[in-house]
Amino acid sequence: MVKVKNMNAAEFEKSLQRKKAVCFCAGQGLRELCEVYPAVPGRISYIVDNYCYGRSIELGSCEIPVISMQEVKEDIRHALLVVASIRYADEIIKQLDTFAVCDGLEVFVPALFQEGAGRMEFPKESREMLPRSIHYCWFGKGPMPYRFEQNIETWKRNCPDYEIIRWDESNYDYTKNSYMKQAYEAEKWGFVPDYARLDIINTYGGIYLDTDIELRKSLDDFLRFKLFCGFENAWFVNFGLGFGGAADNPILQEMMDLYDVTDFIKPDKTWNLTASPVYQTKILAKHGLIRNGSCQSREEFTVLSTEYFSPINAYGIGNITANTYSVHQYAATWFGEKEKAIRERTAESIKYVLERI
Repeated sequence: MVKVKNMNAAEFEKSLQRKKAVCFCAGQGLRELCEVYPAVPGRISYIVDNYCYGRSIELGSCEIPVISMQEVKEDIRHALLVVASIRYADEIIKQLDTFAVCDGLEVFVPALFQEGAGRMEFPKESREMLPRSIHYCWFGKGPMPYRFEQNIETWKRNCPDYEIIRWDESNYDYTKNSYMKQAYEAEKWGFVPDYARLDIINTYGGIYLDTDIELRKSLDDFLRFKLFCGFENAWFVNFGLGFGGAADNPILQEMMDLYDVTDFIKPDKTWNLTASPVYQTKILAKHGLIRNGSCQSREEFTVLSTEYFSPINAYGIGNITANTYSVHQYAATWFGEKEKAIRERTAESIKYVLERI
């Protein structure tokens, strides 16, 4: 059997310098891995993928051959074994277990690395930079589910002196951005706030919460940050977990500018279902975000680890801690049956991998 191991980002980068890598799975997970660790493409000997073997794929400036599992040879014993897919990580690991040449080898799943996230030291002396207001969006004119109404009650209990402001068709112009307008007309309500919340906070300042957020503590600790948000996993931040900012924020404006050149309806008339964390993380990484899931502060923004706003992840895995301020219920109202099946499949895989570490 192989040994599934954990390490932190710095250790992984050092390991890449010492050894060439063999990566399993040639899909989107590999491309995300290469975004987080730009050195990866130049260190891959080959990719193993049972569905697209017999060709090469381009990663950056590198052309990398893809082989099948059956073609794995003895040289794998001297490589860094990297599983790039979390959805199929369990199947890959189980298959590696059956190969005698892999017996006893260490295998790593970077997307599931668990490193010390650290604690955030909240400023106590500086003035509050954000107004005491919580904004939320409810587009589509449909009734709000009872559980979301109950979540809003937790906001009122924990932040009794905050103004809570609802934004919908009656007081917000959803046509001001083409991405947002296209999402609205497609009735994909989960995507409409992706631009609106940036615009609202950039205009008025304050804190934004999605309606599927249960608040467990006051948000007063965050009022002294000019911009804050949280990681939803080791690689991606998610403003839907809750974020706050002062008005006229250049980073929020940069994110809005990105949506101004992004369409929800693609040229082939299908929907662009790229989730907002991809865009948000891209901009913050440009400004110095390290994609390792840890608490970190920069001059322009502060990012909290998952235990603050997303202690239980989208797959139902995790625990609430003393540092938890809110719990995101991951309603994912835009999910169809296909997306729900993918989430369930990924959850099974993650649980298996974590049990093996």
